[in-house]
Amino acid sequence: NALLWSMRSGDTSLVSAIATKLLEQYMLTRELPVASLLDNLGAEMLVAPELTFLAKYREFHCLYAQADFWNAFSLLVNLLTSNLAPKQFWPLLLTDCLPMVEYDGGSLANHDREESIVPSTRQCHELMHCLEEFEVKTSTRVWNLNCNDELKATTKDTVRLLRL
Repeated sequence: NALLWSMRSGDTSLVSAIATKLLEQYMLTRELPVASLLDNLGAEMLVAPELTFLAKYREFHCLYAQADFWNAFSLLVNLLTSNLAPKQFWPLLLTDCLPMVEYDGGSLANHDREESIVPSTRQCHELMHCLEEFEVKTSTRVWNLNCNDELKATTKDTVRLLRL
């Protein structure tokens, strides 16, 4: 596939562009077509920040699927606060946090440690800060979201939902 060939060629800008396209595709379809490649990248993920994010986001999905909710939640918070996640992806990451933040005492127990997810005050403040920052900077156009109109509309709807 194109991502693999661009990595082999060492063309960092091409890797970044392809990873960005894959992220945009994911935002529309909620499918990562290169999941097996991302699972086996190792240190190669460091070729481009967009690829690093994509691989880490795939790691989140794996942790979540394994019911390792605490580590999945912590990874999402770290992706947001480290600014590794592309800005247009922030609402999706915040939405991914919701099931873990809205823990009801029974459905999200970490089966390995039999503990519930209780986000720290710091983590909750960081998530709220990210939401506020996203809203302010996109409404004042400090951040220009380079995505198509469909993604922009989806992003606006997601931010409204997160506000609730």
